[in-house]
Amino acid sequence: ILPLAQRCAAASVRLAVENTPASTPEEINRLFAVLQRGLKAGMCLDIGHANLHRTTHNDYIGYLDRLAPQTPLVHAHLHENFGDRDSH
Repeated sequence: ILPLAQRCAAASVRLAVENTPASTPEEINRLFAVLQRGLKAGMCLDIGHANLHRTTHNDYIGYLDRLAPQTPLVHAHLHENFGDRDSH
């Protein structure tokens, strides 16, 4: 992802990286700890994906609470699901 983030930064484009159902908040924090070193990148919080994560099942607020304050949120994909699949 670093080469893509670098190309986006060179073009003055902010890259938004969305969490997947398998992504832990801690993994997202680690990713953005690296990406924030001079690159324009931020997180797209997909609340449906956060609801599907095994440690925050149906609790996207709990997922959000585990994100580091320095993890930049630049977009939110606001859709709901029932915690069973990625339905919209």
